[in-house]
This record gives sequence, structure tokens and C-alpha cells, in this order.
Amino acid sequence: MKEIWLIYSSNKGGHKYPAEALATYLKKHCPQFRVSVINLFTLSSFLAFFDVIGQFGDLKLRSLWRATAKQFLNPSSPFTRLYRESLKLGIGLSGVKDFLRHKPIPQLIISFQPELNACAQFFKRWFRVKFYSVVIDLLINDLWVQKGIDRYYVPNAYAQKELIRWGVSKEKIVISGLPLREGFRGLKEEMVPEIKKKWHLPKDIPCILVMGGLLGKMVNFRAVIDSIRNGLAKRCDRQERDEFHKANNSLCLILIYGKDRKEREVCESLARDSSLALYSFGLVEDIHELMMASDIIITKPSSGTISEACALGKPLLLLYPTGGAYQDIRFASLLHSLGAGEVITKTEELGKRVKEIINNQEKINKLKTNSRAFGERNLFANEIIASSLIADYQAKRF
Repeated sequence: MKEIWLIYSSNKGGHKYPAEALATYLKKHCPQFRVSVINLFTLSSFLAFFDVIGQFGDLKLRSLWRATAKQFLNPSSPFTRLYRESLKLGIGLSGVKDFLRHKPIPQLIISFQPELNACAQFFKRWFRVKFYSVVIDLLINDLWVQKGIDRYYVPNAYAQKELIRWGVSKEKIVISGLPLREGFRGLKEEMVPEIKKKWHLPKDIPCILVMGGLLGKMVNFRAVIDSIRNGLAKRCDRQERDEFHKANNSLCLILIYGKDRKEREVCESLARDSSLALYSFGLVEDIHELMMASDIIITKPSSGTISEACALGKPLLLLYPTGGAYQDIRFASLLHSLGAGEVITKTEELGKRVKEIINNQEKINKLKTNSRAFGERNLFANEIIASSLIADYQAKRF
């Protein structure tokens, strides 16, 4: 039996969920592998501090963070080289090697994070193993690319093309899709009425899902609610608009706040004055069901949420990132170019776009078709990666 580690170092869902999804599948279908998911964030206070600094920069120093993130698209950038060396120094000083030595020694390590890819040489030297990477981003930046990486699993052909442009051999790349949690695979359109009944959602009006990430910090929920509420109303003064709302409960808004309890409490107090049918949730394990029950999904343009929504063929309205992640802007542009989603640069414009789309069935159908075409492979990603691992195992590559 071969020991395999799936590693990341973060408290964000974008790394956690794909790693856990693949681990679940391998444990169920591949008895020749013993799989462990290891979040290095939990093993080292130094790495945890590093991640907190990243979150602070993303949310509080957006312009600076975005400008520096652009440098990761330039391999000859002095900043990129400095950042790589900082990561290597950080992993070396973190003490994580000593923590990991107490675990069964692996024959293969699979990284789900670009920062850990940059440190691949350390893991290979420490444990004398093969080092693979599941690329969770829809497009590539320089941190994903490292000479010591033996295989890449990428979510789409666009990421493959970028890796090749960065000098990675095509033979090392498998277009696998992004690993999704088990529940996504079995969903069908005819299940929607039962799902709505389970979650006590109205069955006769459109449902719009708003997602702010695991931490709940990437969407301005109050602005979204206000924009959609006003977008449904005709042009009138405030008193007339309030009367209009009371008479027209025409939309169900499902709000996922993640870990942001404070924002949820504030928005729930505002909901009492709204004509919209508002349903709010914190952390939701069965998020695939709420996504399936929705007609449109509004979210930040992160690769994980995009991949999940597109796997189900859901139209996406992507809010311009509140954080400083430049990659998210690239993801949003890709979805827009494919006709699988639309980018909302100003939240106050959101309500108008929702109204236009929800009343145009032809538009919805086109968005659904393009979304599904882009993301359907994700439903089979676990199976594709598992088959590749078994083939490498049988060929004694690890």
C-alpha cells in the first residue's frame, strides 16, 4: 500500500475542498493507496501567521496586493524571485519538517497550493518522493510552475496551454478538471423540487444564490441585497417603492455568509423590511443542493466556486473582487469571454442585470449551456486523477 499526502496550507475553502474531495474518492475506490490530507497551516504557527498576513493584504491593501500579484505573471520579475525565496525560507524555518516526520513516510505528495509548489524541492529532498500538483486555479501564474514537479493536474485546456507556455512538458500535464465534493456528481434537474422542499425554499419564483466564500468576506451582502431589491422596483420615490416591494415578492434570495456571523446578523435584521424572500445560512456542507436549486449564482470570481457552479451548468454573475487577488480578475474575464458568466464591476448595477437576465429565458439558457460546456469535466475530476495515479503506480513511477 502506497502512502499519499495531499497538502495545502490555508484556512480557505478553495484549497480545503478539492483536497478533501479527492481524498474521499481515493479512500473509497483505491485500496492500494493510504491517503492523508494535511493542512500545514495547522502544524506551524509560522505558516499560520504567513497566511494571516496574506489575508490582511488581500482585504485591506487591495491595490498594492493586486499590483504585486500581477508580477507573478512575469517569471523574470525581481519581485517574483524574491517572493519565491521568501516562501522557501518560510517553509524551512517553519518547523513543519519535524511535524511531518512523525507521520508515515509518503511515496507521493500532491500539492493543492502554488506557494507549496514553490517549495517542492524541500519536500522531495526531505522525504525522497515524487511531487505532483493539482492546480486549483483556472489559469496559471508563475508560483504553480516548478522544475521539480513530476505531474500537473489542471482544470481546463486554457491552464494546460499556459503551463506549456511556461516551459512545462505536455507529457507532465493531465487535463482533469477540478476535484469536487461527492454530492455534485449525482445531481439532476428533476431533483430541484425535492431540494427546494428540503430547504423550505419557495417553488414558484426564481432563486438567486449569493456566496461570499468560506470566510464570508468576499461579498458586500448589504450592497447586494439593496441593489437587487431596488433593481426589481420601477422608478419611483421611496414611499412608492416600498409599497411596490410589499406587493411584489417576486424573487428568492439565498445568502451564504460562511463564517461571517456578524454580517449575517446585520443582514437578517435588514431582511425584515424587505419584500424579497430572503434565506440566510452560515457554513453549509451540502452547498451543492442550494447551488442546484438556484437559477443564478452571484459570487466572487474564485476558481472553486466557479468550477462548482459550471459543473452544474449554472449562470454566474461575478462581482468584481473586493479583495486584491489579481487572479480572480483573470478568472472573471475568462468566464465572460466564454459566455458562461457576466462580470459586475459595480454592485449597484447588479439588480438591473438580475432583472434583465431573469426575464430573458433565451439568455439564461445560453448562459447555462456555456457554463456546463466549460465545467462539466469537473464532475469526473476525481475519477480522472485516480485513474492517472493508478497508471503511475502500476508503472512504478512512485
